[in-house]
Amino acid sequence: MALFVGGVAHANGSLPNAEVGDGINITNVTLDRIVGENKIRASFVVENSSSQVVRLNSITIWGGDAVITVGDVPIISSLPGLLMRYNEELDFSTSHLMATVESIDVELEELDHIVVEIEINGVKNQITVHRRL
Repeated sequence: MALFVGGVAHANGSLPNAEVGDGINITNVTLDRIVGENKIRASFVVENSSSQVVRLNSITIWGGDAVITVGDVPIISSLPGLLMRYNEELDFSTSHLMATVESIDVELEELDHIVVEIEINGVKNQITVHRRL
């Protein structure tokens, strides 16, 4: 499924995989509540098989800026994002790399998109991965 930078990907059922330009992929997107923590977690993998250095700057879930943690330490949003070189990936489904927002009063079925901001050659691009209703 093709997704152009700044565009929207659609799929029936669950959030889709998305190809962003050449060689940037967002796959295995799921949204879940963390039991006992009053948080919603976005799990996904961002893969960089392009020749470009890519930075993941931010993630937004249902309009709320996600807190990105690496090994339980939050990334400070004013600092540069997470760097991905050629053939590297960021796997947000692991226990040491997480993107979460405080729970909101909404059913999981209503959470229909995430926005991932990446930066390539200094240009910031927002990619929306969206479920078709």
